[in-house]
Amino acid sequence: VQPLHYRNIEERNNKLEAVSFSGQYGDKVSPKLALVHPNFKGDVVYQGNSELTLSGEFGKEFKPIASWQNNLVYDKDKVIQIWPEFDIDGAVELQYTFRLIQTGADGALIEQIVLTDDMLDSPLEIPTKPFDAYISVTVKARGNGTVHLGPIHKRWSRLDMGQFLLGGSRFVDSQRQEF
Repeated sequence: VQPLHYRNIEERNNKLEAVSFSGQYGDKVSPKLALVHPNFKGDVVYQGNSELTLSGEFGKEFKPIASWQNNLVYDKDKVIQIWPEFDIDGAVELQYTFRLIQTGADGALIEQIVLTDDMLDSPLEIPTKPFDAYISVTVKARGNGTVHLGPIHKRWSRLDMGQFLLGGSRFVDSQRQEF
């Protein structure tokens, strides 16, 4: 048993609504659905559903290397957790950009979140919003070496009340793969 932390009644109610759902929900987009940027001149290998490998010189500044042709879905009134699987060999840095685009006629860009690989030691959590949206994902790189891009996982978050299930735990190996 762990305490439920909140500062006021509204925060308590919002937190309870965000974490109290039955079961669990998550999905992912495969690296086989990633499109390599046409200006990338290095080696490209798709390894089925599991990995996209890019090797070479990425440049001194962050440059686009891949974007996913399928978006993740942001579910209304849920805290969404995003976990990109990737591994790096050599002197390469990554920068992920997550764009929330509201569903509907105008498809307005609501929010853009930019995180470097060292900022992704734990999953990204996107707070609740009162609308559905798409989450587009692009990756930039700089440096020299090899980048291994795996699936990008999305799940409903339980905030600090556990992972996957209430009170549950999450385990990740050195290659950022969950088990």
